[in-house]
Amino acid sequence: MTEHSAIGIITRAVRLANADGFYVLLTFLLMTVPYVWADLMMSDNDALLTSGLITLASLVPQILLTERALMREGLIKVPRRENHAYFVRAFGQSLLAGLGFLIGLALLIIPGLILMARWSIALPLLIAGDRGATEALRESWDMTEGYFNLCLSTL
Repeated sequence: MTEHSAIGIITRAVRLANADGFYVLLTFLLMTVPYVWADLMMSDNDALLTSGLITLASLVPQILLTERALMREGLIKVPRRENHAYFVRAFGQSLLAGLGFLIGLALLIIPGLILMARWSIALPLLIAGDRGATEALRESWDMTEGYFNLCLSTL
């Protein structure tokens, strides 16, 4: 099993999740419970708007958990969360990627899966360095070249 195989990546992700189990559970709950509540308690029109707002809000725990994992692995030294522009870039990157996924999925599913796999490491790249949203997407695309099947299988 190599580090660059689907099993290697999943094993490393599980190890990181186990090391921060409380935060993983908290992030999971913060990202799941509001969606379930909106789905059960609201009309379809209200739930759609609320789901959009929840999606934006759920990015914060994703960023913080990714930041903790990058720090644990020694890829970044200090938290960057006091920089508000950093969160704006992360929201922008997620919005661009999400729109790309939706358009790709609307074009017969395969293009959406390609974008999802090729942009899968954009958020960690944005968090780990001084990149803008489109820079992180472009770098993710370049770094995942030749690893499409691996990226798709680990999603």
